[in-house]
Amino acid sequence: MSKIRIMFIVLALLLVSANVKAQNAPNKRYNLVVTSADATQGSVEGGGYYAQSQTTVITAFPQRNYRFSHWSDGSAENPRTITVDKDAEIKAHFAYTGCVVNVKITPEGGGTAIGAGRYSPGDSVAVVARPNPGYTFACSVDKTEITHSFIARYNTTYNLTVKFMPVGTNPDDYKGKDAGKDFDTDVIYNRDINLYPNPVETELTVSGTYMYKIDLYSVDGQLINSYPGVNGRIYNIDVQKLPAGSYYLNVETARGMFTRKFIKR
Repeated sequence: MSKIRIMFIVLALLLVSANVKAQNAPNKRYNLVVTSADATQGSVEGGGYYAQSQTTVITAFPQRNYRFSHWSDGSAENPRTITVDKDAEIKAHFAYTGCVVNVKITPEGGGTAIGAGRYSPGDSVAVVARPNPGYTFACSVDKTEITHSFIARYNTTYNLTVKFMPVGTNPDDYKGKDAGKDFDTDVIYNRDINLYPNPVETELTVSGTYMYKIDLYSVDGQLINSYPGVNGRIYNIDVQKLPAGSYYLNVETARGMFTRKFIKR
């Protein structure tokens, strides 16, 4: 047998052996780690070990007074289908949707106020202000305490300014166009469209900028229901009869058309 023939036989055996080892070796598996950026704001489902090119679904579940914002890689889809092709870690980020109350004192040192903070929609808010010694309220000079009350709204910021003046100052210098007001109130409504709770079981609340009409679609694009007479910033939709799954809302607003996705449990 020639040396060349022996060499070819040896090479063939080596190739067969390498092929057998490759076939018997376990498939590479990748670790997809899915976490919440803040567990007090929301939780997640999904993640684990997957074969290359295997797909999986990850879902973010916001807590009360929060909504899902985005994944750490920039995607805002929820739930989201991912094709796994490497080890990766993805975090879910959430945004606060309750009511924020900020209180400013003017002039600085003129008095105190309690009641600033975060509130759930529907909570009763009472901001109580008192002048410091040597000061009175800018308008109600005979008052030692004033309470400003209101109901907290969804995804809204209240910026309150309490106005005081030094004792003996002419009130007309402080009143101006706001005569009779010791509290200046600036209310900022979220201009986006938000859904809560999401996922939902019974009633879905749609809130944000002024809305005219809402259309409900299945995930495959079939129109399920229309709500033409919305005309407001908040609208509730009964979803109890919907089968579990994903759905879309097309919301016609004063700022254009928005599409939002929600999950029915």
